[in-house]
Amino acid sequence: MTSCNQILRQWATVALSIGLVAGVLWMPAVVRASTVILMELDALVSESDSIVQGVIEGVESRWEGDYVFTYATVRIDDPLKGDRSRTLTIRQVGGRVGELEVRVAGMPRFESGMSLILFLTDSGNGTFHVTGMNQGSYVVNQDYAISNITGVDLVNPKSGVVDQTSSVTRVGVEAFKSRIRGLVQ
Repeated sequence: MTSCNQILRQWATVALSIGLVAGVLWMPAVVRASTVILMELDALVSESDSIVQGVIEGVESRWEGDYVFTYATVRIDDPLKGDRSRTLTIRQVGGRVGELEVRVAGMPRFESGMSLILFLTDSGNGTFHVTGMNQGSYVVNQDYAISNITGVDLVNPKSGVVDQTSSVTRVGVEAFKSRIRGLVQ
């Protein structure tokens, strides 16, 4: 004969199992990071078609087919590598259109008025994308260039192992630009 305690334990086990299954079925699928190859400064410089210090003049997101893209217009104050034009446009997946916001983990975010040093790759369609995702975007704040790499798992290109998941680097702007110019030559 089954005791009352045994029956309660069986029901508790069944209820817990149902709860776990329901929780898994209702759990939203969330991607928290993109995986990219870690790029040291020399790799960023060599892989980039253009490196500029400039200011974001405008940001616009719009639908193109089934995808949302953001366009950021950059006024170039100091071209460090590549084309000597006065402005350029960055195009990247993601952005906000109406109530919908699409984010790609590891993509830099742009706002009008931001001062940046950007490592850019020519997309071949009149626009650029940031080299190495947010690894190629440094916010200029006073006399410092600040890289805040988040939302990515950084794979060491030599070992193939994820070494870091985020990092913050702060370097003097003039010293940083001098290092870049030295690597460009």
